[in-house]
Amino acid sequence: ERLVRRCVEMAETEVVTKHGPPPVRYAFFLMGSGGRAEQFMLTDQDHFLVFEDPESDEDREKAESYFRALGHEIVYWLERAGYKRCDGNMMASEGAWRGSTSQWGDRLRTWGLRATNQNILLGHNFLAFRFLYGDQSVRDTFVETVHTQLESSTIFLYRAAEQEKNAPIPMLDHPVRAIFRLKKEGIDIKKHALFPFHHSLQILAAKHGIFGGTPLEKIDALQEISVIDEAFADDLRFAYEVALKIRVEQSWSRYERGEGSTSETKFSQIKSRDKEELMQAMKIFRSLQSQAVSAFGLRT
Repeated sequence: ERLVRRCVEMAETEVVTKHGPPPVRYAFFLMGSGGRAEQFMLTDQDHFLVFEDPESDEDREKAESYFRALGHEIVYWLERAGYKRCDGNMMASEGAWRGSTSQWGDRLRTWGLRATNQNILLGHNFLAFRFLYGDQSVRDTFVETVHTQLESSTIFLYRAAEQEKNAPIPMLDHPVRAIFRLKKEGIDIKKHALFPFHHSLQILAAKHGIFGGTPLEKIDALQEISVIDEAFADDLRFAYEVALKIRVEQSWSRYERGEGSTSETKFSQIKSRDKEELMQAMKIFRSLQSQAVSAFGLRT
């Protein structure tokens, strides 16, 4: 957190030196694993910029030029710190990932009207957003804009829930090796556990007007408004901890062996107790997925 924030501060200093102070207030957000506060070691960049709507066309041009420069500086400083550029260009240096509050509203409206698989994929990464730096009032206005747009574009969340319905989390009622026929010797813990958990949690939270923050904060918020009860909230925290623990341990072991990064986990490298906990965690994730799908009137 301190490293990323410091990079943004240095980028801001560079741009202020060259172009003066920001023409309007702005906010910087993380997405993806950074937005979820899940980054382990250094990963790629996922972030975006939001700024206030300028009063005139001339002011708009100045603001767009200014924040284009700031977006590029942020990417530059993060890259110097060790965060590689996003392969999908989901960074504030790109026009699609920065803009005024109203521009973001138009962008979200387009995603809602064109709820393609690609836009839903972008939406899932986006919905993992978390405010990190800048003006709190811009953050609040932006979150309200997101809420308004998704409330009026219900097809987007419906299609996202439909995707979850069509890709259920694997059942682990039988011995683990017998269940995973795609990869009998292991599991892609990111693809088969964490991503379905995140997607289900995000669309359920969005359905109830909860945006931004970490997965644990979303669970707390859903419990607070009684969408989920205390017992299930505790189950979700346990399942999330189990999945992250196994992923972190496996990633660190591969790093120590000098192997490439992957989310594939071999059952032979997991302790028996961890396997049992993983089976339990997958059942809990599947329950969340079912609840998220049901919230949109779909049957699992």
